Amino acid sequence: MNVPARTLLTTVALVAAGTLAACGGPATTTSATSPDGDTGSVAAPAGNPTPATGADATALPSAIECGTQYRPDVEVITGAEEPTLRVERGGGLMGATETLTFATMALQVTYVDEQPEGRSVTVDVRNATGDVLVRTLYQLPAMDLASIDFAGGHGFTGLQYVSNGTAQLQVWCTAVP
Repeated sequence: MNVPARTLLTTVALVAAGTLAACGGPATTTSATSPDGDTGSVAAPAGNPTPATGADATALPSAIECGTQYRPDVEVITGAEEPTLRVERGGGLMGATETLTFATMALQVTYVDEQPEGRSVTVDVRNATGDVLVRTLYQLPAMDLASIDFAGGHGFTGLQYVSNGTAQLQVWCTAVP
């Protein structure tokens, strides 16, 4: 898998920011350096989340919706597609999975409500031959996911960019009550 380090660094920073933003507490800055020397940082609240239990536990959303914009050529808007992918909450070990397929990439989202390892959303972006370009696992806290929202309305995942050749896929996911 050959993913540009900048793409992975951005994805890690977005996941860290989304997770830490739910924790509360004083702001800290986390930084990372990729193998090719690119450096990135993200400021986020520090702290450890305390899962809600009993009457304080927030119900999981009924579904996850992921907005997208796919461009076959990132330099031009011509040919862009903007479908939305909806995944209903799925029980059992496998959960529910839905896929959107584009010319050079596919987006696959899996939503598992309660499994032995906990509740999660997995976002995979694959190339046309099925190789994983980016995989991000969101382990869901016992809190209202709709309250985690990046600037611009980009839900609990933030806005992610994935490139494959000249094509680009933008994806973000939000909770549906």
